[in-house]
Amino acid sequence: MPTEHSPPVSRGAEYMLDTNTLTATLVWQYPPIPTNTIYSYYMGNVQRLTNGNTLINWAVGNLPKLTEVRPNGTKAFEMNWVDGWEAYRVWRCPWQGSALQPYLITEAYPDNLTLIFNQFGDTNVGFYRIYGGTSPHSTNLLATSGVTLKKLINLQNGSTYYFRVTAVNKQGIEGPYSNEETNTVNIIKPGQNMVKNGDFAQGTNSWVWTLSGGATAAWAIESGISHFYITNGTTTLANIQLKQTGIPMVQSNKYVFEFDAWSTSPRYIEAKVAQDTPPNLNYSGAASTFVTPVHNHYRYVFTMTAATDLNASVFFNLGSSSAGVYLDNVSLFNAPPGDLNLDGRVDLLDLQLMTGDWLKQQSGLSTDLDGNGKVDFLDFGILGENWTTGL
Repeated sequence: MPTEHSPPVSRGAEYMLDTNTLTATLVWQYPPIPTNTIYSYYMGNVQRLTNGNTLINWAVGNLPKLTEVRPNGTKAFEMNWVDGWEAYRVWRCPWQGSALQPYLITEAYPDNLTLIFNQFGDTNVGFYRIYGGTSPHSTNLLATSGVTLKKLINLQNGSTYYFRVTAVNKQGIEGPYSNEETNTVNIIKPGQNMVKNGDFAQGTNSWVWTLSGGATAAWAIESGISHFYITNGTTTLANIQLKQTGIPMVQSNKYVFEFDAWSTSPRYIEAKVAQDTPPNLNYSGAASTFVTPVHNHYRYVFTMTAATDLNASVFFNLGSSSAGVYLDNVSLFNAPPGDLNLDGRVDLLDLQLMTGDWLKQQSGLSTDLDGNGKVDFLDFGILGENWTTGL
């Protein structure tokens, strides 16, 4: 697949050969216009499928291991390994038969534990039963599913669960258990602060402090408040940086990023939730924050429009000025459905907002939780399902 181009590119290609004139004419390729963003410097393969589609294996770790392309150049299917493993060859082969029991895999995400299962080849499956508990070979029924995927959220954090699945056929007969998979649950609940030590009660724990580009500054925790003494801020904000890594951001979720900040004299800082590695895509959207000697609370509400990033970072860039900065009460949470005032809880304050819009019929109402154009008992039900209990 690698071809002699500068810069180098890879593609799946079809040529028509003329054995009389000894010529080869390109008749199809994917991508239609080769690009250096797709370059497999070794291995890889192409397979023409019986349905006319073309399967391409790009081989190297950062590229898909399987891209199935239709004759018109559109993608029919694409996949990669979660950990970016390489693959020497990938083929799609016909298979006829029926598995005797489901096969189960589990995948942990920040906001759920996903179970994927299938009794391959069996067209008589009516639905699946999902069993699980904190001991092996559990017979505790957790859920049922009419499809081959189930997301679980109501699990106890910190506990190790064991999962099995059975298939129930259309006659109501339950088959044997699948393989057993285990996961230790660490689900970030809606409204839970994702920032560790955001109040600096544990000193500098969980935070990374760096100086670069000739900047000089000192960081001290004073009565639970971060105080940054800056003697040379240089001309670049990022030359003085406080950050926390390992923040999981899920596409389409709504987040609230907030903190307290003030300074010894008026100045700008950059506070953002962003990609940890270059180009450091800014997920929270805030370009800069103007701070003054007055103690203020800042809040940025945003929806994660980029692809899910399980290792994002919270950044505070404090360079470009010699004015000292104070930070406290840093928080980032995924707003639960029904959290109308975006305080991380669904409670009487949100109910009060909903009753103010009760039975209104118009688009764009924040209280219209199901998006059907009116505020009614369906929205009240969503609010009740996410009601915050306890303190």
